[in-house]
Amino acid sequence: MATVNVNILDMEKELFKGACDIAIFPGKEGELAVLPGHTRLVTPLRKGKIVLKTAKTEKTFAIERGFLYVDKKDVKVLVG
Repeated sequence: MATVNVNILDMEKELFKGACDIAIFPGKEGELAVLPGHTRLVTPLRKGKIVLKTAKTEKTFAIERGFLYVDKKDVKVLVG
């Protein structure tokens, strides 16, 4: 099964680096789900939760704000 490679960074350290089946982000206009093969995207994030899901686990990260960059295979998130 295809996965999404996610890297979440704040100004001081790497918070998460790994693969998931689906990643959900608090976009400025509402929740945004990223699946494998998602089109390229750059967007700001609002206060909320990032949720990373696999078939067996779910990880959640609370954020105040940030930016999301999505490429064909990778997702990079800079949070504050």
